[in-house]
Amino acid sequence: MKAYFAMNTPYLFRTNDKIANLLKLVNVDEIMVMIEELDEVNRMRWKAAFYEELPEEEISTDTVREMLHFISEQLEVENMQIPNIYSLSKYKNKGMDIIGQITNILLDVGEKKPYVVVNFFERVFDDEKVDEIIDFFEGDTEKLFKLYLISMENNHFDYDGSLLLRLIQIDIGYWNEITIKCGGTRECNLDSRIFDKIWMMDNYCQMIDIAYANMRDSYFRYLRHDTILHLFASSEKNKPLIMERKETWIREHIDKHAYDEAKIKDIFDVIATVFPGKRLEYIKGFLEKNSNFDMFTKISLFPSSRSWSGSEVPLIEKDIEFLQKLADEISGVDYLEHKLYLKEWISDKKQYKQKVLKREYMENFAYV
Repeated sequence: MKAYFAMNTPYLFRTNDKIANLLKLVNVDEIMVMIEELDEVNRMRWKAAFYEELPEEEISTDTVREMLHFISEQLEVENMQIPNIYSLSKYKNKGMDIIGQITNILLDVGEKKPYVVVNFFERVFDDEKVDEIIDFFEGDTEKLFKLYLISMENNHFDYDGSLLLRLIQIDIGYWNEITIKCGGTRECNLDSRIFDKIWMMDNYCQMIDIAYANMRDSYFRYLRHDTILHLFASSEKNKPLIMERKETWIREHIDKHAYDEAKIKDIFDVIATVFPGKRLEYIKGFLEKNSNFDMFTKISLFPSSRSWSGSEVPLIEKDIEFLQKLADEISGVDYLEHKLYLKEWISDKKQYKQKVLKREYMENFAYV
């Protein structure tokens, strides 16, 4: 083993396994002597693994003090290495407040080095890991949540939102803060898997109301899949209940805000992008509540951004078909202007189609 360390620890992976095996063969003091002789980078990595793997029966008050010193002496180190949270429970109840000290260090360095907080939590894949994290903080979820927010700056460790859900069950205010953060940044680490769990909660309406209000920002215009679209994003794996609740929430949102131009325009932006197959149903539902022509002309009937492969003509034809179907579905004196508006739009689309046909013909002819 001394020869391995003398060669600057080549094949530096599965460090913890090597330390665990070494602890079975060599005295703790001897291991620490070998680690201290390494260069700074290797010393920090091996020492972190040492403190993670050290058996609880080997831990004294002095060991806890040395472990805390090891962490604090790295405050100015670029690649800071600290033991992960799951290994630190054995250091508690030794007469020292390691929770407060370690948390304060993480809060201090986390603003500039969020990766340190992420590495501290590693990856949360199941409820067992969540239980360990909650137990470690002994009810001080406020500090835990502050670290959670920091972790989102670098690389979100909460794989499918299990820890976040536990936190917001403790205090719904955490959900408000998280979604405010997502609404104010270009990168949001809450993806559709987390929102699927939110949609399955008993109080999903309240939770989605909070998220939608906080994450809706005209700066994004619904074009980024890491923002508001995650709220409503659908996939083949979606449970029928989730889809049903999404559709119910949208219908109720339209009914509640039928006379609020900004909110109606916003929700139809989402509908056109995420639920194009439901546009007709939602438009008709809105018109039943509010027949105002000016508001009708301001809602999105088509996505604000689209792409296609090959000819644009099939896409235009689908637009014309949709507009015609919508015009056929609405009737009555309250909708005469609406029908005329749609008729003119159809005419414009047909003219545009002819222009595209000519342009594409000329482009194809140029390659002959």
